Amino acid sequence: MSFRYRNADRRDIAEPDIRAVFEAHGWSWQSLSIRGGPDAVVGASGGRLALIEVKTGKGKLRDSQIAWVASWRGPAPILLRTPKEAQKWLADRMAGS
Repeated sequence: MSFRYRNADRRDIAEPDIRAVFEAHGWSWQSLSIRGGPDAVVGASGGRLALIEVKTGKGKLRDSQIAWVASWRGPAPILLRTPKEAQKWLADRMAGS
């Protein structure tokens, strides 16, 4: 798999608020700029990692994102649209740990 870098300035408007939720819960957030790839990788103690794709409203995955997911051999990115969804995802992880 080869990586092409996208325009790093093209970020979803919801990303800063979703990032803040992760950081408030002690997770690290690293923004990514891989064309078609997820928006970020997040990590927490205990080796917990996830790929995050941020979309606003009813935004859908672009063709390049669908192709990236199809070629990726790891876990699929988690699609989050709001800080509330991020909080729920984190709560579900904490309940399962």
